[in-house]
Amino acid sequence: MFEHYSEIFTKRGAAYHLAMSKYPAARSHEFKTAISFANLSKGAIVADMPSGGGYCSNYLPKDITLIAIDESQAFLEQGNESANCKKICAKLNDTNLEDASVNSAISIAGLHHIADKKSFFKETMRILKPGGTLVIADAEEGSKTALFLDQFVSKYNSMGHSGLYLNNQSAQDIHETGFTITHNKAVNYPWIFPDIPSMAEYCKLLFGLDRACELKELADVISKYLKVEQSGDSTWMHWSLFLIQARKPIE
Repeated sequence: MFEHYSEIFTKRGAAYHLAMSKYPAARSHEFKTAISFANLSKGAIVADMPSGGGYCSNYLPKDITLIAIDESQAFLEQGNESANCKKICAKLNDTNLEDASVNSAISIAGLHHIADKKSFFKETMRILKPGGTLVIADAEEGSKTALFLDQFVSKYNSMGHSGLYLNNQSAQDIHETGFTITHNKAVNYPWIFPDIPSMAEYCKLLFGLDRACELKELADVISKYLKVEQSGDSTWMHWSLFLIQARKPIE
């Protein structure tokens, strides 16, 4: 099993990016929800950690500068270049950014691959301006999302999957780092697709399911873990992440 984030997404980054490119609106609720908690003002600087291909840039106003930070250079390079997105390949606990240089730090669905979360919290505290906001949206320990990843994805991905999910200790570590937690609860929303085969194809690419069966059978297995329903002319796969919003004190 691959254990480190950079190893995982150097291997999986191209397939992940293909999923995001073929179905760019599938996770729009996920990104919009996290960004809505970032307290963005005009001209703000946002650090996305880990960023993958910099997908947050698709949901930010044009006057916002995004710093996409990822530990895998190969994954980082998958994303499209844009004037308001600066890419940095660096460790999440050692970004080389200046002290108090960003308004918000966002981490969406990647932190469960990072073992030393406390060092990540300390780094975000360092780079955030006083009054800045940290937003984390990731799977919660024991949740349906975590079970889906560690059972279903682990079975069909030859690299396996064993996540290090958010729990009570996460909130305690964030608090001990010096943040004030202002939101701390699970958020539910759908991933939206044109139809069920599209949902299955997206999951196969996004999660690197190289051991997966035919798409129809794959969709049937997904529905055993997560609620899947038709809504009008769309297919909704219900997803849940735990969302933590925290503020750096104003000095």
